[in-house]
Amino acid sequence: MRLQITTVILALALAVPAFGQNMRVSNTSEVKVEGTSNVHDWNAVVEDVRFEGTRTNDVLNGIRVRFVVESMESGDGLMNRRIYATLNSEDHPEIVFNITDSSVQGQRLTMTGNLTINGVRRQITVTGEMRELSNGNIRIQGSHPVEFSDHGMDAPSFMFGAMKVGNTVHIKYNIVLIP
Repeated sequence: MRLQITTVILALALAVPAFGQNMRVSNTSEVKVEGTSNVHDWNAVVEDVRFEGTRTNDVLNGIRVRFVVESMESGDGLMNRRIYATLNSEDHPEIVFNITDSSVQGQRLTMTGNLTINGVRRQITVTGEMRELSNGNIRIQGSHPVEFSDHGMDAPSFMFGAMKVGNTVHIKYNIVLIP
């Protein structure tokens, strides 16, 4: 789940418009966290992603992406509560990605920065595809793995250990930014 947040943060950061123009996320955008367990696969949609910063040409400046943990929606109230508990949302209500360096080569976007989940900050590098659309919007697509253990969390288990969630989740994003 934290991986999803990271991906969302990265995707939004990449989409910040050129020339310092502020952009907003289109309602056609989608960010999902996908995980596995020994019983069934699961996913949750990230509904509240916030960003600030600018884009000048192909350089992202001052990019900070925040994800509100309790905006993740799986379609199952019990699953949502388990996601929030695993991510320690009471003490750490947001996942934050501060981008310190970015570059674009062709359509490949590479971002390096500090990802903070559960109060644990780690430097990561995320890559994705960034394209400017004919209407001036920017589309950022990709997927990025995140491990619970990298951020001081154990992969959750339920029903006295009968159901165990995998340590790695994948954040899949298809973000459209509108100037």
